[in-house]
Amino acid sequence: MNGKIIKVSGPLIVAENLADVEMFDVVKVSDKKLIGEVIELRNDRASIQVYEETSGLTIGDEVVSGERRQLYERRNGRAGEY
Repeated sequence: MNGKIIKVSGPLIVAENLADVEMFDVVKVSDKKLIGEVIELRNDRASIQVYEETSGLTIGDEVVSGERRQLYERRNGRAGEY
């Protein structure tokens, strides 16, 4: 599923049209394919922590959902199911 950025605040972005994502999903942000993680959900909006430099991101940039819970599983020492 693809969404669009509606807010950028340092390493935190908010994107809309992401109703199918879940907490801790990994997403790719903008054409730079920056890695981010969903940290909050409200309706079709997701707050995303971006783990790379966010300068240059703008409202309207694309957010693409991808790997489910990968960072969460790594943090908790689990491997396998994603």
